[in-house]
Order: sequence, then C-alpha cells, then structure tokens
Amino acid sequence: MKKLIVLCLYCLMLAACRPASAPAEDTGTETTEPVTTAAQAAPATLTVFTPDENAEQFLQTQVTVDQVNETSILSALIDAGVLAENVTVNSAELSGEELRLDLNDAFRDQLLSLGTAGEYALMGSLINTFLTAYPDARTLSVTVDGAVLESGHAVYDSPLEFFE
Repeated sequence: MKKLIVLCLYCLMLAACRPASAPAEDTGTETTEPVTTAAQAAPATLTVFTPDENAEQFLQTQVTVDQVNETSILSALIDAGVLAENVTVNSAELSGEELRLDLNDAFRDQLLSLGTAGEYALMGSLINTFLTAYPDARTLSVTVDGAVLESGHAVYDSPLEFFE
C-alpha cells in the first residue's frame, strides 16, 4: 500500500512539473532576438573571467549587476580591467545558439595593441564572460563596426567557443 501511495505522489509531482501549454511547433526557421530579451531578471550574479597575471589561465569573479545584458557585462569587464573604458557595444543578438556581438573600433584598437598572449587573454575573457552569462548561447561571433575582426595574430571570421 505504501508503494502505491508513493507512486501516486511521484506521478502527481511529475504532472505538476509539466509545462502548462504544449510546446510551439518547430517551423524550421531560426529566430533572432536582441540579447536583452533573453537576459536574466534583476538583480543577478555575473561571472566575470579575467586572465591571471601571466595570461596562462582564466580567473573567475562573481559580481552583482542590476540586470544581465550586454551593457552590464561590458561594464563588468571594464571594471575588472579587461576592456578599455571606451569600448562599447554597437549591437548584440542571439540567433539560435550563436550570440553575435558587434563592438566599436576601440575594441579593435585595444586588441591590436596586445601581443599573442594578451590577445588570447582578452578574447577568452570576453567570450567566456558572455557565454557564461547567456547559457543558451554555445558560440560567440565578434565583429567591429559590422566588419570581421582581424588582428596581427588571427582573423575572427567564425563563431568562437568557450576558452579553456
């Protein structure tokens, strides 16, 4: 008898966890939405990735922000000393599992001023912080003023994944 009661309670719990409406039918088309609509509710904890002093690994710091969006993420990276103060976001959008981030030319200028290790540390900090903030995103594409980002070390013409 106890087993039957436990089984009934378990079934009721599963039924309560089921979504109220049926999932939307997949039409096969991708939707693109501004990143801010996918942002977490305020206030939230954001994980900011920064390079260690030798640019060999990434350190993680938790910061509290009013709302997780591209502006608050960029501000946190600036506050952490990863990005220059004049770096701004032109646009950000989530398309499927790809986050597309367009930054101003101050980002390219900062990137061009770095050596190979510094560039890796900067890009890794940026990519990891954004991908951690938006768990639906698996990759991040970075452009500058709508154009492909190029440095003396790399051409960033395809989506990037989490840096280890």
